Amino acid sequence: MFLPTFTPKTIEDVLTLALTTRADGGTANAAGLVSYYNNKEVIKTFVMVTDDEENTDAQIVDGTSTRFFELFMKYRAEIYPAKLVFISFLPDQHAQGQMSSEFQNANIPDVIQFIFSRYRPDLTKIDNLLGLLSTGSSESFDDQVGKLQNEFQQKDIESVITNLLNKQKEYSLPIEAEMTVTTSN
Repeated sequence: MFLPTFTPKTIEDVLTLALTTRADGGTANAAGLVSYYNNKEVIKTFVMVTDDEENTDAQIVDGTSTRFFELFMKYRAEIYPAKLVFISFLPDQHAQGQMSSEFQNANIPDVIQFIFSRYRPDLTKIDNLLGLLSTGSSESFDDQVGKLQNEFQQKDIESVITNLLNKQKEYSLPIEAEMTVTTSN
């Protein structure tokens, strides 16, 4: 793992850094978790955009070398039981990625994977992805809408809305936003 030549502060900085940084094929996905683990910072959901391959270790503050699966499990055990979303770009829609397979094989809850083709990604899936992430559920957005339609047919509006509000309080992730008001003369 190496530090960037500068810390980006604007979109232009990010693009410049992305275009000028050279990589040699090593992928240390755990490097993205290191600072959160070392600083014991609570993150409720991690989103890992990846080709689902990892071939290089990252080091945590005590000098221990680790890979993504091991560090994520340590993070969940020691800091916060975070959720994990893989957005995987794989050779085809039915391929199994190395990293996400580790979580599937270990039956780890709260891990969701969205698979896109590495060569021809179907970006229409992004709507479903955003809907799913906003609900905090592993069901598809369409399935949830269907259940909600059935609930409206079977119950009165007040009980359905009350139920939705209770679920929102239980599952929602706080979104902090700063609002500025501008006036024109």
